Amino acid sequence: MIRFCIILGAMKAGTTSLFNYLTQHPEIAPCNEKEPSFFSHHYDDNINAYLDLWKEQQVEAKVLIEASVNYTKHPSFSNASANILDFTQKNNVNMKFIYIMRNPIERLESQYTYSYARWTSDSLEDRIKHGHLISVSRYAHQLDIYYDKFNHENFLLLDFDNLIKKPEDTLRQICEFLKIDTCFQFKGLREVHNKSKGSTITRPINMLYKKYPAVEWFARLFPKNFKRLLSRLIFRKKISNNFKLTDEQRKRVHNALKDDMARLHDTYGINVSKWGF
Repeated sequence: MIRFCIILGAMKAGTTSLFNYLTQHPEIAPCNEKEPSFFSHHYDDNINAYLDLWKEQQVEAKVLIEASVNYTKHPSFSNASANILDFTQKNNVNMKFIYIMRNPIERLESQYTYSYARWTSDSLEDRIKHGHLISVSRYAHQLDIYYDKFNHENFLLLDFDNLIKKPEDTLRQICEFLKIDTCFQFKGLREVHNKSKGSTITRPINMLYKKYPAVEWFARLFPKNFKRLLSRLIFRKKISNNFKLTDEQRKRVHNALKDDMARLHDTYGINVSKWGF
């Protein structure tokens, strides 16, 4: 039976760092594309279509891992969990899930900062009113959708703060969960990947891709390293600091999340008091 593990999210809660750390382990086969969003954007129930994401890798006796935060952005991508369930049932695979959570207000601020650099010029207030930022921080809601469909033993819930402060312990916990060598020594655990602060503002090119999909398709023909170099040459402006909610906005967001945070504590045993809930 092929073993898969999906890092479901949450967005801006350390998923890229976690994925990059885990790719060092010899018993893990990392997806060729960290965030393929296969089950939210490109679902095909044929196992070979999914395995193509690990093409030219040795996957035998390994855990195949990917990290797509769109899978826990319900209701924006409402079909992901159902597609994963359909895939596991039709192909008889072992699927495990990792979900890492961060202070939900700080996560929201970081997501907006990241989005502002890449695709939206809307104000933070407008994005709050839109509701998507708050929905992604409703961790209990996002988990409910998966816990209703899958064996609860196949989930590992993690704390972003522990990943930052005690990465060795967090990775050992993951290795135990995945039933792989827990003595492997990971390197570079103090390096943070995909930070919002300091991001280059590449919004013009991303908006061009959104408006003209053919341009994005053409861009995929070029190596990633070449595109990164080109972006650094063309786009120089960077995000100096994460955007922050005003006191009034913070109060509104807190009120919008408090019921979900209460359920996260009561149902999933997560300590939400340290986040002010």
